[in-house]
Amino acid sequence: MITKGKQYQTRNGRAVTITKFDCAGDFPILGQVEDRNTYYQWTNEGRNNTFMKDPLDLFEVHDTAPLLFGDLCDADKGALLLALHEGDEVQMLTYCWQVKTPNTVFNDDVAYRIAPTRIAGTVEVDADGQPDFETWVTT
Repeated sequence: MITKGKQYQTRNGRAVTITKFDCAGDFPILGQVEDRNTYYQWTNEGRNNTFMKDPLDLFEVHDTAPLLFGDLCDADKGALLLALHEGDEVQMLTYCWQVKTPNTVFNDDVAYRIAPTRIAGTVEVDADGQPDFETWVTT
């Protein structure tokens, strides 16, 4: 249930500013998605489309800010240093996650992470048209 006083973001991570909670019809919530110059409407449950999942569906934002390097325990700092030493991509958070240059020092006031690994692959489809995840192969 979408309520006043809480922060929301879309399924794909865009911040949402809710402007009205009492529009008429099945979509009473009105708001604007960051980087979009138009308004969208949602159901009381935060759905943008009543028939299927939609990238614009709303989710409550929880305080999940990454820890700054100075606030990490020694083991986590060591994992970042080891990843950088082994040639893995380490990212730093400025206004967005960006690649850290290997020859720069870690700053206690910046959040870092080992870059997520993208998985690409194919999924075979059974005769009934449903995915057969047991035969899933990454490429």
